[in-house]
Amino acid sequence: MLHDASAAVADALDADYCGVFQFSPDGTGAVLRDGVGWRDGLVGTATVPTEQDSPIGSVLEREGSVVVTDLRADDRFSGSELLASHDVGSAISVPVGPSDDPWGVLGTYATTAREFTDRDANFVRSVANVLASAIQNDRTQSELEEIDGRISDAFFALDEEWRFTYLNECAHEIINPEGKTLVGKKVWEEFPDAVGRKFEEQYEQAMREQETVSFEEYYPEPLDAWFEVRAYPSETGISVYFRNVTERKQVQQRLEEERDIFAQGPAIVFRWKNEPGWPVEYVSEDVEDVLGYAPTELESGDVPYTDLHLDEEIDRIAREVEQNSDETTDRFSHEP
Repeated sequence: MLHDASAAVADALDADYCGVFQFSPDGTGAVLRDGVGWRDGLVGTATVPTEQDSPIGSVLEREGSVVVTDLRADDRFSGSELLASHDVGSAISVPVGPSDDPWGVLGTYATTAREFTDRDANFVRSVANVLASAIQNDRTQSELEEIDGRISDAFFALDEEWRFTYLNECAHEIINPEGKTLVGKKVWEEFPDAVGRKFEEQYEQAMREQETVSFEEYYPEPLDAWFEVRAYPSETGISVYFRNVTERKQVQQRLEEERDIFAQGPAIVFRWKNEPGWPVEYVSEDVEDVLGYAPTELESGDVPYTDLHLDEEIDRIAREVEQNSDETTDRFSHEP
């Protein structure tokens, strides 16, 4: 793009050289990023000074177009080694980006002394404005990708009309495994089961009150998952960070069921592997009061679940395990 713009300007103004110069971070120089007409090996390496008396540096001082009719005779400028070595006689230099903080300079040069017109300068400025817009978009995309790379959560953005404007890769993996095109589509149409749930209520509240919201909610098939959500509103839309917390919710549900069991009367809760000896993975704290074993002793694997039963009970429990060891059974209980 930088090369094409330089070629277009040089051709339109019948100039010998055209270049796009990018200012260094410290502002002490500018590198020739691309251009046409320059000797081989200079694009990408040649630098020019940005002092006020240089044709390129003067753009910073004047905050606008700088037109030089005869660089050799104009005592405002000391020139530069790059321009002098190419026998530059006249020039137009305009900022690329806002004049108070430009990204660089677009310059076009002729070897003869020329009276560049205001129309010529306006044309170069119009091309520079196009470059500035493209460079800013590129910067924004790069910054977004950098931020995206630091986000471990899934992330998507919605505009004020509830249309998707961006989804990171993690979001696609979680809510769009089929790889549908979501950008430009309305979230309520693509995910209708979100309507009437906290998703709709909380997003609308965030937009209405312009305040961050956090919540957990379940989305049914085809996702069949619980999500932890944080939504940050702005005047132009809402940014949503979320993660799948289904496994955590399942653990919480099991703990609640265990508490229900305790509420019904004295009980011990075990979790053990369906392996030889049935090694214990977890046991509730009251096991020591009832059986005399410390929880850590049982969970270490030194005392398997089979050691806690009579031999005739083990066969019965084994049958129960076999009967319930299929994909349709989430849990079962038995009396030892």
